[in-house]
Amino acid sequence: MQEIVVPKYSWMVLRKLKETHLREITNCSVVGITKKDGKFIAMPKGDTLITSECKLLVMGTQSSIVVTKDL
Repeated sequence: MQEIVVPKYSWMVLRKLKETHLREITNCSVVGITKKDGKFIAMPKGDTLITSECKLLVMGTQSSIVVTKDL
């Protein structure tokens, strides 16, 4: 499990979690999102919006987490 910061100009910004297809692409699951204002969303739904500089708490194998970071 690791926390990954979404960069300001990421392709994921302002997309819904389900639109990113992270689970299908990287085989990692997003189990939490910390918004920029510090609000934590546990077990986010697919319609949760990803904003710039939020932190994704992902769970998966070490290699799949590395792939997620590279995206």
